[in-house]
Amino acid sequence: MQEQDTRNNADRLQDAWYYGEGMEGAGNMQGLLQGRHARMSYTPVGEHFGDMKLSITVAPFKTAGQGFSVAHLYMDVLIKMNAKTGTGYAVRLIRTTKYGDAVDCLLMKYENGVAVPLTEPVSTSAYRTPCNITVELKGTKLIASVSTTSTNTGPDRPGIVKAVKLEATVATTAWGAFGIEYNGGSPAMINTLKAEWQ
Repeated sequence: MQEQDTRNNADRLQDAWYYGEGMEGAGNMQGLLQGRHARMSYTPVGEHFGDMKLSITVAPFKTAGQGFSVAHLYMDVLIKMNAKTGTGYAVRLIRTTKYGDAVDCLLMKYENGVAVPLTEPVSTSAYRTPCNITVELKGTKLIASVSTTSTNTGPDRPGIVKAVKLEATVATTAWGAFGIEYNGGSPAMINTLKAEWQ
């Protein structure tokens, strides 16, 4: 029997990604789950890709909108990536110390595995089941939206929005990989995923 590595938060007793039953905010649902920390990517066949769009629906286990175990854990939804070099773009959802019932969203640029912000963060109550995340590159415009149809987002208040739309001007690339970089501690279920290439 394999022993669990207690030096970090990774669960070595199961695959990093697996299909299974959800709990709490993802209760009574089945979908793609991850260990406490996991990464996945997909690179399509081909040499050159133009505009690209990635849409996912997520069911976080946490129900209060904070999404992840502690600040500053996060999830990056990656697009227009070179999976070999870790270069491309992402929208990041991250727990902060600002609010106990909201996450911050911002656009990121990855270069050789290092991520740097492209936009200022926007705090949102949208990271609740079901959370709809879309990120796309249209020409030189990187656009992301995050929203939910949950009625548990609470009342509007200063500093927190119920839906996010972010935009940045970026360099175009020929890459077409996408993925998820999950460093959230508390799991989230990936219910649907749709990728489109031009």
